[in-house]
Amino acid sequence: MKKLKLSVLASALLFSAGSIANEQPNAADLVGKFYGGLHLTATNFDDERVEDATGVQGSDLDLSNGAGLELGYRYSEKTEFRFSVTAINVDIENDFDDEDGSAVSLDVLYFPTAKNFYLLGGVNNLNVFDTEISANVGLGYRHYFSEKLAAYGEAKVHYQLDDFYFDSTYQIGLIYFFGTKSKPVPKQDYTTPVAPAPVDLDNDGIVDSADNCLSTPANDNVDANGCTIFTEETLTQRLSVNFGNNSAEVPASADAELAQTAKFLKHYPQTSMTINGYTSTQGNADYNLALSQKRADAVVASLVNDYGVDASRLSAVGYGETNLLNTENTKAAHQENRRIEATVSVVEKVRSVK
Repeated sequence: MKKLKLSVLASALLFSAGSIANEQPNAADLVGKFYGGLHLTATNFDDERVEDATGVQGSDLDLSNGAGLELGYRYSEKTEFRFSVTAINVDIENDFDDEDGSAVSLDVLYFPTAKNFYLLGGVNNLNVFDTEISANVGLGYRHYFSEKLAAYGEAKVHYQLDDFYFDSTYQIGLIYFFGTKSKPVPKQDYTTPVAPAPVDLDNDGIVDSADNCLSTPANDNVDANGCTIFTEETLTQRLSVNFGNNSAEVPASADAELAQTAKFLKHYPQTSMTINGYTSTQGNADYNLALSQKRADAVVASLVNDYGVDASRLSAVGYGETNLLNTENTKAAHQENRRIEATVSVVEKVRSVK
């Protein structure tokens, strides 16, 4: 019957129970990290291996030393995967030459409490005399010197599947975790629904869910629906030009006022204007009526020809001696009455600003 080295497991249990855990990193901080390491091994091979290999009964294998490298990955708070390669110096008694051996292992490490103590299981491709696949189980203990550096000790037994050999291994190692510390993920309380924070993208004081105008300018006053408040404002343009005695020629002094009137009419193309012509009381009334019409027509012609106003928006009416501004019979009064007058108004919506 094959000899199972139970002393190995007993020793490992004593090691784990007697160790005092050093302050270690939170298991969640290790998740997703790789680590690399070095290890030393002492393997107690089944005596029947050498008997089968040499054909000599009574041959024995001493405790064989080894060293190797490993690469691990922390998959979850309680689970790791580890790949290791070990070179082994196989020490044979009875004057046989020593053999060089090797082992390639793939193990799963399970930490029941997500702390130092772990169980392991896996497969081992063992090359001693010949290449054989073994299943292995074991236990271990990891001691952290810092958040990244740790040492461990473990013991495991191997069961060779074809020839039914039982082997056992002691292993100590030093490992180093790569990468920076993970940021803790805050726990979500899924029992109490959390209302989403109200959103007001245009910062007008009305949340988007109640805002009918989602992109109002930041400086506008808005109503309860989040839309800009407009007020109505009446804009008026007045035109007044005085003429010389018995003249219908538009004086050069009126250029600035005509230009301003043309600008207003072009800015508000929906408007129209009537030019009203007047005279003083000097002279014949019928003559003065015709002269007032000529004066009004002259201003219309200037706005069209000199300032580009559409003729269809303008009209001219002469009123002669009526609607006097000054009824006195003086030179100054007569000059004041020789004129044209026009007024245009428009109602415009104006933004209310803060």
